[in-house]
Amino acid sequence: MSDPLLSLSAVTAGYGDLYVLEDVSLRVDEGNFVAIVGPNGAGKSTLLRTIVGGTTLHDGTIRYGNDDISRTPRHEIVDAGVGYVPQDDAVFPDLTVRENLRMGGYTGDGDVDARIGEIYDLFPRLEERPDQAAKTLSGGESRMLAIGRALMPGPDLLLIDEPSTGLAPQIVDRMFERIDKIHTEGTTVLLVEQDVSAVVDSSERVYTLQNGEIGFEGSVEEFQASDDAESLGW
Repeated sequence: MSDPLLSLSAVTAGYGDLYVLEDVSLRVDEGNFVAIVGPNGAGKSTLLRTIVGGTTLHDGTIRYGNDDISRTPRHEIVDAGVGYVPQDDAVFPDLTVRENLRMGGYTGDGDVDARIGEIYDLFPRLEERPDQAAKTLSGGESRMLAIGRALMPGPDLLLIDEPSTGLAPQIVDRMFERIDKIHTEGTTVLLVEQDVSAVVDSSERVYTLQNGEIGFEGSVEEFQASDDAESLGW
């Protein structure tokens, strides 16, 4: 088996003296779509924050490609090819749609305007609102902008935190169609989500996280036949 694009080995992390994750190990192979599912409070958001250096890492190792990024500053992790879409505070509210995208593209190579055009192709609603302040967007539009901003530098790996939060079911369906497209066009995706039904059909590999610990890990087919799937309402 080839080396993973991203791996966590026995990671224990949290916020100062508060431990949230305990002995978490996982791998994301290049080109895969991996979902981490679990209830609220399971530690899913903390896991993504830990990967990009946003928590206190007490033990374990995080590797991206051949590099140990366990204690690497977030901007260097982004520069290395990791895009991150947090659940909250993912856009600059007082900047316009276009300005937010430009801010996301400052670390990338190539033509920023061309890259913005690619984001508009992915999310046509944003192209209709280039001069609109981000704080006036709907919840779904704001999530589109957050994902678009994270895509601007052209990451190899995209981390997405709870993309369905606060969205109407029909908007969730469209959102996951766009995320599927991002994946099929070559970006590796690691996504955490509470709504199992929203994400499982898109995924190739599933982990469950409960009380800060990994429970199940395996293929979608194996997950669907597992006790974890039943306990999470699948």
